[in-house]
Amino acid sequence: MKNPFAAEEIGWISPSLNRLRLMELPGVDLPQQVKGKLAFDLLSSDAVKSMIRPFTDELGLTSENVNLITGLDRCFSVGPPEARARARMLAQEYGRHLGYVLLALKRGDAANRSARAEWGEDHWEFWGNINSIWVGGGLSAGPFGQIAVDAAAELVTSAGFPAMSVQLTPFHKDLSVIGAGRFAPAGTEVALLADFGHSHVKQACAIYEDDVLVEIHHFADLDAPCQDFIDGDGSLEGIIRQAEWMQDAIADSWHEAIDLGLDPEPTVIASLACYMHHGQPYSTEMGCYGRLQLLDDNLQEFFADQLSLQLEMPVHLRLIQDGTAAAAVYAGAENCAVLTLGTAVGVGFPAAEEGLMRLSPQLGADN
Repeated sequence: MKNPFAAEEIGWISPSLNRLRLMELPGVDLPQQVKGKLAFDLLSSDAVKSMIRPFTDELGLTSENVNLITGLDRCFSVGPPEARARARMLAQEYGRHLGYVLLALKRGDAANRSARAEWGEDHWEFWGNINSIWVGGGLSAGPFGQIAVDAAAELVTSAGFPAMSVQLTPFHKDLSVIGAGRFAPAGTEVALLADFGHSHVKQACAIYEDDVLVEIHHFADLDAPCQDFIDGDGSLEGIIRQAEWMQDAIADSWHEAIDLGLDPEPTVIASLACYMHHGQPYSTEMGCYGRLQLLDDNLQEFFADQLSLQLEMPVHLRLIQDGTAAAAVYAGAENCAVLTLGTAVGVGFPAAEEGLMRLSPQLGADN
């Protein structure tokens, strides 16, 4: 069926899963502490940290400066037996939370529909037809991700949906970067890629041979600009500073690619953690990257013009939503959804492959 979330500006309904509230799953043993929670409350990186904190001593994560999620993943390989057991229990619990969310979407029970009132019958029917889930994002990258996705798949199967596939993508946290690389114009040989998330910014060079994406050369991740450059009141001055920071980050990666002899073309594909339509955030999107729409009526053209001035050459730029980029990895797949688990829960739905660069099978093997 046609994707009801892929509508035009007028009447657009957000597909965001972060606002999905899990009220009940009749016939499923839904823990009391999960009932009434948003998917964001259960699956975000903050949710994982909250799960870890009561067990920091047991896990050996006692330093105030330790990254709890990175530290938890380390427990699977170097921790004592009791720490490994606790880490596995936490990963499995998180996976069950993911499974509950997927069941709520698949089943469309009345209480959960009522709690997501802006979705209509067609939106719930669309999710009811989804039978393939790919999971990626920062939280999926280590042992935690594999154990969690396995637990989610087991729960979905035991709850009566054995035909619904829930799998961990081999591209992990690079899903949006690689997917963005498919949007380069035909004939491109080297393009810049950027994935502007809420916590981190990933940048890379995509290398193509005969319109096939064959290699990704990664640059160092950057801390996202959301907190540093957006004032609490969302002032225009803060938004301008953020845009300038983003522009400088892209220009710096272009110069770094030149220094490395990668010979990039002035072609940039950038994904933003923001729902967009033809390179412009939807008017309802006023978060970290959505507020950039206040700079211009055509944000994509605005950034292209600014980068062209800074790099002193015409720049071809494409702005897309990060979920759209992630889903492009699986373009052509039917009845499929792609989730990214990180600061928040991202979602995208694979569209047709027409007009996209092909992916070399070796890319998946390298991750």
